[in-house]
Amino acid sequence: PELADLFKKWRNARGKLERLCQQKPALADARILATELGEMGRVGAGALRILEGGKAPAGWNQQAKAWLDRAAQPHALVEFTIVPAMRRLVDEATEKSKRN
Repeated sequence: PELADLFKKWRNARGKLERLCQQKPALADARILATELGEMGRVGAGALRILEGGKAPAGWNQQAKAWLDRAAQPHALVEFTIVPAMRRLVDEATEKSKRN
């Protein structure tokens, strides 16, 4: 539950952060970070559903890894250090989906 709650917070933070970036021009460069954080929350939540017995939708693995590739790139001098752990989560979910 804690991990699911964290991913939900990341998804919810996306909208709030994007609105803040629109209101504060100095934060414009951080907008992509808000998007990536929200997408990592979405990918993480999807991986948890798969690990709990769900089946990965067609192309999920490739889409998830593409988002993680984008999130791995530093933006506005910020780097998401959680990306390697997220990759392991996606890989584990993919393997479990193949076994189901």
